[in-house]
Amino acid sequence: MTGGEPEPTVFLVGEHAIEVLGLDEIVRVLRHFGFDPLLARALDADARKRSADRGPSVDGEGEPAAVVVALHHAPVRPKGATRAQHPRLSNVDVLRAEERLRARVRTFNPVRSSVDEVEAWECVALALPDEAAALRADVERRRASYRTDERVRRVLSRGRRAKVELLDGGVVRKTYAEGFHSHLAREVAALQALGGHVDVVPDVLEVGPNWFTAPYYVNVLGDLGDLGREGKLLPLSVVRGMVAAVAELRALGYDVIDAKPHNFVLDPRHGLKMLDFEFAHRHAGPAPPLAQSWALIGPPADFEGDRPVGNLSYDFRWRPLTGMSPDDLVGASVWVQHGRRLQHRLRRITTGPNAPVRLAVRRGRRAARCGRRAVDQLHGWWARRRRVRA
Repeated sequence: MTGGEPEPTVFLVGEHAIEVLGLDEIVRVLRHFGFDPLLARALDADARKRSADRGPSVDGEGEPAAVVVALHHAPVRPKGATRAQHPRLSNVDVLRAEERLRARVRTFNPVRSSVDEVEAWECVALALPDEAAALRADVERRRASYRTDERVRRVLSRGRRAKVELLDGGVVRKTYAEGFHSHLAREVAALQALGGHVDVVPDVLEVGPNWFTAPYYVNVLGDLGDLGREGKLLPLSVVRGMVAAVAELRALGYDVIDAKPHNFVLDPRHGLKMLDFEFAHRHAGPAPPLAQSWALIGPPADFEGDRPVGNLSYDFRWRPLTGMSPDDLVGASVWVQHGRRLQHRLRRITTGPNAPVRLAVRRGRRAARCGRRAVDQLHGWWARRRRVRA
């Protein structure tokens, strides 16, 4: 689960990281993982020494060269082994951002980060003592602006850039963090341009300084994450409706990068609706063919615009719930699609990780190991008895 209040994090950036990546690129990576920078600057000589002596170590060599103070609006504590390894860490996105930056440089650790809010303010006191009061005030102001001033019936989602809530009046409000108002503007512009023209697009009811409201839709599809884990497919009629929506939006010039099945709802009264247009993209030139549209397969690796965090491939987002290839999804007849889905189910039953045959083999191996242990124990008991009698 995500935490309640937005949380500050301090990143101390090493000298080598500035030389190899540059501070702007480091900030761009942090923003990708939902960190809203409040301040990013080089450190003077005194601040470098203070941070090197008592702050988190950077690089293994030299002193920290720069600092980034950022606010994250959906901190999530790590679980399992990660939590055991980092017991104080209050936001797993800190690790994800560090890992992404480390992968860019490979030979050294480019940043070191505060593990929780207490340590964040300790780092600020070391590196930026004259800025501490102003930064605390800025954090509190941003927290206040992110709070909802109406009665909330239910929190529907809390993401890195925005939260979605069902208000008492029966409407949905999506509120964006201050540093991500460009995403708000992009989503509202797409909804207002398409609403009323494309059936799957919700209407915008009202727009505020950092939020907009839209109708609330009941979703009879349930939790698609559970559906995928159970190996079940969406009804073919629903899948075809999703693809038709992607094709219609593409014909109007929109390629919605985050148009995965999980961002559709099926309302008994209003039908299929598509949510989350904050990554609606307009191609400068001709759009790729529908089967290669970014809504289905994700943008290319060299795309420099905003993209969601995580695996955007077709095989990860679409295939587990559709049971067919992109080409079959957009071009095959209904009967061919039924055949492809049957093949997908048969493969899963016979060769998938939880296929009955594999489960039976695993159970057989476990039984064999238990049998061998029992035989070894019995032989040991018999040998001991024989020695005693001798």
